[in-house]
Amino acid sequence: MAKCSICNARKGKRKCKREMAWVCTECCGSTRREEVCHGCGYYRESRPTRHYADIPRFSTHEMESDFQLQSYANTIEGALCTWDHSHDMSLSDASMLRVVEMLLDKYFYHDSGTSSTDALLREGYGMVTQAISEDMADVPQDTLVKILGVIHFVARRRTR
Repeated sequence: MAKCSICNARKGKRKCKREMAWVCTECCGSTRREEVCHGCGYYRESRPTRHYADIPRFSTHEMESDFQLQSYANTIEGALCTWDHSHDMSLSDASMLRVVEMLLDKYFYHDSGTSSTDALLREGYGMVTQAISEDMADVPQDTLVKILGVIHFVARRRTR
């Protein structure tokens, strides 16, 4: 196999459409640009590093003993299930988890809009956002964030 056309030090393991030659994984990752690399199988849109596990959440005991909190969580989970059902129950746990992370980006990190270029994820995000705005309009934002934190915690545990 040929050497990397960028660093000329490591084996080129990926065919780069920008360089029109073989590049190593390190150079591929460090030189990616959306305008050139979008559509490449190795391209991933960059997202800020977020520590979703550190987001405040209700404890298991708090959720178990409060029917109102359970109702709020059911609204969000119901919207996720409706999204999954609309795709013949074929969505992965990772897709569900990513939509919850997009919601945390909005409500906890205060990002505007969605950061995903994936139409499927935007669809799920839109369905859950609509359910939140229709059924949970009176819920304080810190409560909503803690409920999303619980759902994220449970979904991550389940995907392991």
